[in-house]
Amino acid sequence: MHRRFPLQVVSSMTWDDANSRLIAIVADNEGTRSKPVYRSALYTIDPKDTYKDGNSTMVRVTKVRDLPGNPSVAGLHIVEQAAATDAPAGPSALSVEFSSPAALTGAVCFKAPPLSNGGKPLTGSVLAQVSINGSVVATLGNIAPGADVRTQALDFPAGESTVRVVMASPELRGEKAEITVFAGEDRPAPVADATLDITPEGWAAISWSAPSTGVNGGTVLPENLRYNVVRVPDQVAVASGISACSFVDKTLDPAAMRTVSYTVTALNDAGTSEPVETNSCLSAGAMSVPYIETFDNRDDFDLWQIINTNPQGAWKYATSEPRYAYYQYADDKTRADNWLISPAIRLYAGKAYIAFDTP
Repeated sequence: MHRRFPLQVVSSMTWDDANSRLIAIVADNEGTRSKPVYRSALYTIDPKDTYKDGNSTMVRVTKVRDLPGNPSVAGLHIVEQAAATDAPAGPSALSVEFSSPAALTGAVCFKAPPLSNGGKPLTGSVLAQVSINGSVVATLGNIAPGADVRTQALDFPAGESTVRVVMASPELRGEKAEITVFAGEDRPAPVADATLDITPEGWAAISWSAPSTGVNGGTVLPENLRYNVVRVPDQVAVASGISACSFVDKTLDPAAMRTVSYTVTALNDAGTSEPVETNSCLSAGAMSVPYIETFDNRDDFDLWQIINTNPQGAWKYATSEPRYAYYQYADDKTRADNWLISPAIRLYAGKAYIAFDTP
Protein backbone atom coordinates (compact mmCIF):
# COMPACT_ATOMS: atom_id res chain seq x y z
CA MET A 1 0.00 0.00 0.00
CA HIS A 2 1.09 3.62 -0.35
CA ARG A 3 -0.01 7.11 0.53
CA ARG A 4 1.19 10.52 -0.49
CA PHE A 5 2.90 12.99 1.78
CA PRO A 6 2.49 14.65 4.19
CA LEU A 7 0.07 12.36 6.08
CA GLN A 8 2.84 9.95 6.99
CA VAL A 9 6.42 9.51 5.79
CA VAL A 10 6.95 5.77 5.34
CA SER A 11 9.88 3.91 3.79
CA SER A 12 10.00 0.22 2.98
CA MET A 13 12.55 -2.42 1.94
CA THR A 14 12.44 -6.00 0.63
CA TRP A 15 14.86 -8.72 -0.46
CA ASP A 16 15.21 -9.42 -4.18
CA ASP A 17 15.99 -13.14 -4.16
CA ALA A 18 16.44 -13.31 -7.91
CA ASN A 19 19.32 -10.83 -7.82
CA SER A 20 20.52 -11.27 -4.22
CA ARG A 21 20.04 -7.62 -3.29
CA LEU A 22 17.81 -5.33 -1.27
CA ILE A 23 15.29 -3.03 -2.95
CA ALA A 24 14.09 0.02 -1.04
CA ILE A 25 11.67 2.88 -1.57
CA VAL A 26 12.86 5.69 0.69
CA ALA A 27 10.70 8.74 1.41
CA ASP A 28 12.15 11.91 2.93
CA ASN A 29 11.57 15.58 3.43
CA GLU A 30 14.22 17.53 1.54
CA GLY A 31 12.84 20.86 2.67
CA THR A 32 12.16 22.30 6.12
CA ARG A 33 9.45 21.57 8.60
CA SER A 34 7.66 24.79 7.76
CA LYS A 35 8.27 24.45 4.00
CA PRO A 36 8.47 20.71 3.34
CA VAL A 37 9.63 19.32 0.01
CA TYR A 38 8.76 15.64 -0.09
CA ARG A 39 10.65 13.22 -2.33
CA SER A 40 10.70 9.44 -2.69
CA ALA A 41 13.04 7.31 -4.76
CA LEU A 42 13.86 3.69 -5.60
CA TYR A 43 17.23 2.31 -4.40
CA THR A 44 19.11 -0.99 -4.65
CA ILE A 45 21.58 -2.28 -2.05
CA ASP A 46 24.02 -5.07 -2.90
CA PRO A 47 25.47 -6.56 0.34
CA LYS A 48 28.57 -7.67 -1.60
CA ASP A 49 29.30 -4.18 -3.00
CA THR A 50 31.29 -2.62 -0.15
CA TYR A 51 33.83 0.17 0.21
CA LYS A 52 35.99 1.67 2.94
CA ASP A 53 35.14 4.93 4.69
CA GLY A 54 37.94 5.46 7.14
CA ASN A 55 37.92 2.50 9.47
CA SER A 56 34.36 1.54 8.56
CA THR A 57 33.19 -0.83 5.85
CA MET A 58 30.18 0.58 4.04
CA VAL A 59 27.65 -1.04 1.72
CA ARG A 60 27.04 0.88 -1.48
CA VAL A 61 23.51 2.20 -2.08
CA THR A 62 22.52 2.87 -5.69
CA LYS A 63 19.72 5.25 -6.58
CA VAL A 64 17.71 3.87 -9.47
CA ARG A 65 15.24 6.73 -10.02
CA ASP A 66 12.93 9.26 -8.43
CA LEU A 67 9.34 8.07 -8.23
CA PRO A 68 6.62 10.09 -9.96
CA GLY A 69 4.17 11.53 -7.49
CA ASN A 70 6.55 10.82 -4.58
CA PRO A 71 4.56 7.93 -3.04
CA SER A 72 5.22 6.75 0.49
CA VAL A 73 5.22 2.91 0.40
CA ALA A 74 4.74 0.41 3.25
CA GLY A 75 5.00 -3.38 3.02
CA LEU A 76 7.13 -3.46 -0.12
CA HIS A 77 7.55 -7.00 -1.43
CA ILE A 78 8.23 -8.93 -4.61
CA VAL A 79 5.62 -11.38 -5.85
CA GLU A 80 7.29 -14.43 -7.32
CA GLN A 81 5.72 -15.23 -10.66
CA ALA A 82 5.90 -18.33 -12.83
CA ALA A 83 8.27 -18.11 -15.74
CA ALA A 84 6.91 -17.20 -19.16
CA THR A 85 5.94 -20.10 -21.43
CA ASP A 86 8.85 -19.33 -23.77
CA ALA A 87 11.37 -19.22 -20.91
CA PRO A 88 13.46 -22.32 -20.06
CA ALA A 89 11.95 -24.92 -17.76
CA GLY A 90 13.74 -25.76 -14.53
CA PRO A 91 16.85 -27.94 -14.32
CA SER A 92 16.66 -31.60 -13.29
CA ALA A 93 18.94 -34.05 -11.43
CA LEU A 94 20.24 -31.27 -9.19
CA SER A 95 22.93 -32.49 -6.78
CA VAL A 96 26.18 -31.52 -5.09
CA GLU A 97 29.30 -33.65 -5.47
CA PHE A 98 31.58 -32.80 -2.57
CA SER A 99 35.32 -33.08 -3.11
CA SER A 100 35.56 -35.63 -0.28
CA PRO A 101 33.35 -36.92 2.54
CA ALA A 102 32.59 -34.13 5.03
CA ALA A 103 34.28 -31.55 2.74
CA LEU A 104 33.27 -27.88 2.61
CA THR A 105 33.82 -27.58 -1.16
CA GLY A 106 31.86 -29.23 -3.91
CA ALA A 107 30.53 -28.91 -7.45
CA VAL A 108 26.87 -28.28 -8.22
CA CYS A 109 25.66 -30.67 -10.92
CA PHE A 110 22.42 -30.60 -12.90
CA LYS A 111 20.87 -31.31 -16.28
CA ALA A 112 19.82 -28.28 -18.32
CA PRO A 113 16.22 -28.34 -19.55
CA PRO A 114 15.68 -29.38 -23.19
CA LEU A 115 12.25 -27.73 -23.25
CA SER A 116 10.71 -24.37 -22.51
CA ASN A 117 8.26 -23.81 -19.68
CA GLY A 118 5.51 -24.28 -22.26
CA GLY A 119 6.88 -27.65 -23.40
CA LYS A 120 8.51 -26.58 -26.67
CA PRO A 121 12.11 -27.51 -27.62
CA LEU A 122 14.60 -24.80 -26.70
CA THR A 123 16.79 -23.33 -29.40
CA GLY A 124 20.14 -21.65 -28.91
CA SER A 125 21.94 -21.65 -25.58
CA VAL A 126 20.61 -21.09 -22.08
CA LEU A 127 22.09 -19.63 -18.90
CA ALA A 128 22.07 -20.77 -15.26
CA GLN A 129 22.46 -18.86 -12.02
CA VAL A 130 23.62 -20.89 -9.00
CA SER A 131 23.07 -19.62 -5.47
CA ILE A 132 23.87 -20.99 -2.01
CA ASN A 133 21.67 -19.74 0.83
CA GLY A 134 20.44 -16.87 -1.32
CA SER A 135 23.87 -15.63 -2.48
CA VAL A 136 24.75 -16.03 -6.15
CA VAL A 137 28.00 -18.01 -6.40
CA ALA A 138 28.15 -18.90 -10.10
CA THR A 139 26.63 -17.74 -13.40
CA LEU A 140 27.02 -20.08 -16.34
CA GLY A 141 26.41 -19.26 -19.99
CA ASN A 142 26.43 -20.96 -23.40
CA ILE A 143 24.74 -24.10 -22.05
CA ALA A 144 23.24 -26.39 -24.65
CA PRO A 145 19.62 -27.43 -23.89
CA GLY A 146 19.60 -30.85 -22.25
CA ALA A 147 23.34 -30.77 -21.45
CA ASP A 148 24.85 -32.13 -18.24
CA VAL A 149 26.36 -29.22 -16.31
CA ARG A 150 28.94 -29.17 -13.53
CA THR A 151 30.22 -26.02 -11.85
CA GLN A 152 33.72 -25.50 -10.60
CA ALA A 153 34.36 -26.27 -6.92
CA LEU A 154 32.27 -23.96 -4.73
CA ASP A 155 32.63 -23.13 -1.04
CA PHE A 156 29.88 -24.20 1.38
CA PRO A 157 29.40 -23.15 5.00
CA ALA A 158 29.48 -25.95 7.55
CA GLY A 159 26.01 -27.32 8.17
CA GLU A 160 22.81 -27.24 6.14
CA SER A 161 22.57 -25.15 2.97
CA THR A 162 19.96 -24.52 0.29
CA VAL A 163 21.27 -24.75 -3.28
CA ARG A 164 19.20 -23.14 -6.01
CA VAL A 165 19.69 -23.15 -9.78
CA VAL A 166 17.65 -20.73 -11.92
CA MET A 167 17.59 -21.18 -15.69
CA ALA A 168 17.28 -18.31 -18.16
CA SER A 169 17.48 -17.44 -21.80
CA PRO A 170 19.13 -14.22 -22.99
CA GLU A 171 15.70 -12.58 -22.84
CA LEU A 172 13.67 -14.38 -20.19
CA ARG A 173 14.12 -15.67 -16.65
CA GLY A 174 13.19 -19.36 -16.44
CA GLU A 175 12.15 -21.84 -13.77
CA LYS A 176 14.29 -23.00 -10.87
CA ALA A 177 15.10 -26.08 -8.80
CA GLU A 178 16.58 -26.29 -5.32
CA ILE A 179 17.85 -28.87 -2.86
CA THR A 180 19.09 -28.90 0.72
CA VAL A 181 22.54 -30.35 1.42
CA PHE A 182 24.73 -30.78 4.49
CA ALA A 183 28.40 -29.80 4.23
CA GLY A 184 31.14 -30.74 6.64
CA GLU A 185 30.96 -33.38 9.34
CA ASP A 186 27.59 -33.91 10.99
CA ARG A 187 26.86 -34.60 14.65
CA PRO A 188 26.54 -38.37 15.10
CA ALA A 189 23.21 -40.14 15.21
CA PRO A 190 22.72 -42.42 18.24
CA VAL A 191 24.49 -45.78 18.31
CA ALA A 192 22.53 -48.95 17.51
CA ASP A 193 22.30 -52.42 19.07
CA ALA A 194 23.62 -51.40 22.49
CA THR A 195 23.87 -54.70 24.38
CA LEU A 196 25.04 -55.74 27.83
CA ASP A 197 26.22 -59.22 28.88
CA ILE A 198 27.73 -60.38 32.17
CA THR A 199 30.81 -62.54 31.57
CA PRO A 200 31.70 -65.68 33.58
CA GLU A 201 34.30 -63.55 35.37
CA GLY A 202 31.53 -61.23 36.58
CA TRP A 203 32.53 -58.37 34.27
CA ALA A 204 30.09 -56.22 32.28
CA ALA A 205 30.65 -56.53 28.51
CA ILE A 206 29.04 -53.70 26.54
CA SER A 207 28.91 -53.63 22.73
CA TRP A 208 27.18 -51.47 20.11
CA SER A 209 27.12 -50.56 16.41
CA ALA A 210 28.61 -47.27 15.20
CA PRO A 211 26.27 -44.68 13.67
CA SER A 212 26.52 -44.56 9.89
CA THR A 213 25.08 -41.08 9.45
CA GLY A 214 24.57 -37.80 11.24
CA VAL A 215 21.47 -36.44 12.94
CA ASN A 216 20.91 -34.13 9.95
CA GLY A 217 21.55 -36.82 7.35
CA GLY A 218 25.11 -35.57 6.86
CA THR A 219 28.41 -37.41 6.88
CA VAL A 220 30.14 -38.83 9.93
CA LEU A 221 33.71 -40.03 9.48
CA PRO A 222 34.24 -43.40 11.21
CA GLU A 223 37.82 -42.51 12.10
CA ASN A 224 36.60 -39.47 14.05
CA LEU A 225 33.97 -41.25 16.14
CA ARG A 226 34.54 -41.68 19.85
CA TYR A 227 32.34 -43.06 22.61
CA ASN A 228 31.49 -42.44 26.25
CA VAL A 229 30.10 -45.25 28.40
CA VAL A 230 28.30 -44.55 31.69
CA ARG A 231 27.11 -47.11 34.23
CA VAL A 232 23.48 -46.21 34.95
CA PRO A 233 22.76 -47.10 38.60
CA ASP A 234 25.59 -45.01 40.05
CA GLN A 235 26.19 -42.73 37.01
CA VAL A 236 29.89 -43.59 36.84
CA ALA A 237 31.71 -42.87 33.55
CA VAL A 238 33.54 -46.14 32.99
CA ALA A 239 34.95 -45.17 29.56
CA SER A 240 35.51 -41.79 27.90
CA GLY A 241 36.57 -41.01 24.34
CA ILE A 242 37.22 -44.61 23.30
CA SER A 243 37.25 -45.52 19.59
CA ALA A 244 36.25 -49.20 19.84
CA CYS A 245 32.60 -50.28 19.69
CA SER A 246 32.89 -52.44 22.79
CA PHE A 247 34.07 -52.11 26.36
CA VAL A 248 34.42 -54.38 29.39
CA ASP A 249 33.73 -52.87 32.81
CA LYS A 250 35.85 -54.82 35.31
CA THR A 251 34.92 -52.55 38.22
CA LEU A 252 31.35 -53.84 38.56
CA ASP A 253 30.52 -54.66 42.19
CA PRO A 254 27.52 -57.01 42.50
CA ALA A 255 27.31 -56.25 46.21
CA ALA A 256 26.67 -52.57 45.50
CA MET A 257 23.86 -53.00 42.95
CA ARG A 258 21.51 -55.81 42.04
CA THR A 259 20.89 -54.78 38.44
CA VAL A 260 23.01 -52.79 36.04
CA SER A 261 22.75 -51.14 32.63
CA TYR A 262 24.88 -48.68 30.69
CA THR A 263 24.42 -45.74 28.34
CA VAL A 264 26.56 -45.26 25.25
CA THR A 265 27.02 -41.85 23.62
CA ALA A 266 28.77 -41.18 20.31
CA LEU A 267 30.72 -37.98 19.74
CA ASN A 268 32.96 -36.26 17.21
CA ASP A 269 34.22 -32.74 16.60
CA ALA A 270 30.74 -31.67 15.45
CA GLY A 271 28.94 -32.67 18.63
CA THR A 272 27.45 -35.46 20.72
CA SER A 273 24.66 -37.92 20.01
CA GLU A 274 21.74 -38.76 22.27
CA PRO A 275 22.66 -41.54 24.74
CA VAL A 276 21.35 -45.06 24.19
CA GLU A 277 20.77 -47.38 27.13
CA THR A 278 21.56 -51.08 27.03
CA ASN A 279 19.39 -53.84 28.38
CA SER A 280 19.47 -54.43 32.13
CA CYS A 281 21.27 -57.45 33.60
CA LEU A 282 21.82 -58.91 37.00
CA SER A 283 25.11 -57.51 38.16
CA ALA A 284 26.12 -60.96 39.42
CA GLY A 285 25.12 -62.56 36.12
CA ALA A 286 22.73 -64.95 37.88
CA MET A 287 20.86 -65.22 41.14
CA SER A 288 22.49 -67.26 43.89
CA VAL A 289 20.63 -69.78 45.99
CA PRO A 290 18.67 -69.72 48.14
CA TYR A 291 16.69 -67.37 45.88
CA ILE A 292 13.44 -65.81 47.08
CA GLU A 293 11.62 -63.21 45.01
CA THR A 294 9.15 -60.96 46.83
CA PHE A 295 8.81 -58.35 44.05
CA ASP A 296 9.39 -55.48 46.44
CA ASN A 297 9.95 -53.05 43.58
CA ARG A 298 9.47 -52.72 39.85
CA ASP A 299 13.14 -53.40 39.12
CA ASP A 300 12.72 -56.88 40.59
CA PHE A 301 9.78 -57.54 38.29
CA ASP A 302 11.66 -56.25 35.25
CA LEU A 303 14.31 -58.92 35.77
CA TRP A 304 11.76 -61.56 34.84
CA GLN A 305 11.07 -62.33 31.19
CA ILE A 306 7.46 -62.16 30.04
CA ILE A 307 6.22 -64.26 27.13
CA ASN A 308 2.64 -63.34 26.24
CA THR A 309 1.47 -65.94 23.74
CA ASN A 310 -2.16 -65.04 24.36
CA PRO A 311 -2.42 -61.24 23.97
CA GLN A 312 -5.84 -61.22 25.67
CA GLY A 313 -4.17 -61.81 29.04
CA ALA A 314 -0.93 -60.53 30.55
CA TRP A 315 1.47 -60.73 33.47
CA LYS A 316 1.46 -57.47 35.42
CA TYR A 317 2.98 -55.84 38.47
CA ALA A 318 0.94 -54.46 41.36
CA THR A 319 2.29 -51.03 42.26
CA SER A 320 0.17 -50.62 45.40
CA GLU A 321 0.92 -52.34 48.71
CA PRO A 322 1.37 -55.24 48.98
CA ARG A 323 3.41 -55.37 45.77
CA TYR A 324 3.46 -58.57 43.77
CA ALA A 325 3.39 -60.06 40.26
CA TYR A 326 0.02 -61.33 39.05
CA TYR A 327 -1.64 -62.69 35.95
CA GLN A 328 -4.64 -60.87 34.50
CA TYR A 329 -6.88 -63.36 32.71
CA ALA A 330 -8.74 -62.52 29.54
CA ASP A 331 -12.42 -61.67 29.95
CA ASP A 332 -13.42 -64.91 28.24
CA LYS A 333 -11.11 -66.93 30.53
CA THR A 334 -9.30 -68.46 27.58
CA ARG A 335 -6.22 -70.53 28.24
CA ALA A 336 -3.38 -68.34 29.34
CA ASP A 337 -0.29 -69.82 27.67
CA ASN A 338 1.58 -66.80 28.99
CA TRP A 339 4.79 -67.15 30.93
CA LEU A 340 6.76 -65.29 33.59
CA ILE A 341 10.31 -66.64 33.53
CA SER A 342 12.77 -66.00 36.32
CA PRO A 343 16.21 -64.54 35.79
CA ALA A 344 19.13 -66.97 35.62
CA ILE A 345 19.82 -68.85 38.83
CA ARG A 346 23.32 -70.14 39.44
CA LEU A 347 23.37 -73.85 40.23
CA TYR A 348 26.34 -76.16 40.65
CA ALA A 349 26.87 -79.66 39.36
CA GLY A 350 26.70 -82.48 41.90
CA LYS A 351 24.34 -80.66 44.25
CA ALA A 352 20.64 -81.26 44.84
CA TYR A 353 18.17 -78.36 44.93
CA ILE A 354 14.55 -78.03 45.99
CA ALA A 355 11.97 -75.41 45.18
CA PHE A 356 9.44 -74.19 47.74
CA ASP A 357 6.74 -71.57 48.22
CA THR A 358 6.91 -69.04 51.00
CA PRO A 359 3.80 -68.73 53.14
